[in-house]
Formats: sequence, structure tokens, C-alpha cells
Amino acid sequence: MSRTRVRAGAVAAVLLTAGCGWIPQPKPGTESGPDGELLVVSRTGPGDAVMQALFEGTLFLNENGCVAGRTLDGYEVGMLFPQGSHFESGDGLLIQSEDHQLALDVPVALGGGFTSLDEGRLSDVPDGCKYEETFMVQTFGTAGSYITPSHSPN
Repeated sequence: MSRTRVRAGAVAAVLLTAGCGWIPQPKPGTESGPDGELLVVSRTGPGDAVMQALFEGTLFLNENGCVAGRTLDGYEVGMLFPQGSHFESGDGLLIQSEDHQLALDVPVALGGGFTSLDEGRLSDVPDGCKYEETFMVQTFGTAGSYITPSHSPN
């Protein structure tokens, strides 16, 4: 095999690997609630990547006042909501995200993906809102129902 073919193959492999690894990442920040509650939100718009994970459980305020998630089997995770999400006052504390209102301690089904604390995406998030794993919300539904995308990739 010639050196040119080997070199071309190596360059193609590097380009393919780099292309697969590059997905725009959310830049998280927080939104404050009426009593100092914290909601972790992305400061960037959605990318073209559609994640395939499912979160089923409830949203709750942790001991630091941050919105977190508790799965059906009791595992707690951080939650990262899409850009523009915020708290709403109403019949209890509500989270408004796109056209969806989510209440605390009510079963939800959310589509998206997980990120680990060691991946560094959550460096700007207050320590009280950090968990070993954080669920990045992309789509909304109710527990036990089919989740429809809240946005579609370009």
C-alpha cells in the first residue's frame, strides 16, 4: 500500500472522528424563582442533535433550592432546561419551558440526554445544583405518554 493512501486514510479517519465528536454544547446558567429557587437553564439555543434518552419521574426542589429530578426508582439527577425556561407563579411554583408548564412533585416524561459532572459542561452552575449526572431536557410529555419533539432540527 502506498504512503499516499495510508496518509489519506488517516486524514479521513481523523476528520470523521472530529466530526462525530463535535456537537454544540449548552452553556448553562440559572434563573431565580420568587423565593430564591434556582432553575438551571441553557444560555444557548438548541443544536441540530436530537438526544434519545428518557427521564420519567418528578421534579423537586433539593435542599439548596435547585430544581432537580427524581426518577421512578428514586435516583436523583440535576436538570438542565432549554433556553428561555423560567419560573411562573400560579397554583404552586411552576416551570415554564416553551409552551409547557411543569409542576413540582407531579410525574413527568422528558426527552433529552445525560451529561456527567466530570465532562465540565456545568462549571458555571452553583455547587448546590450540581449532581453526578444531569439530564438535558429537549422534549416534553406526561408520564406514560408518547413524547413529541418541542422543536425540530433545522
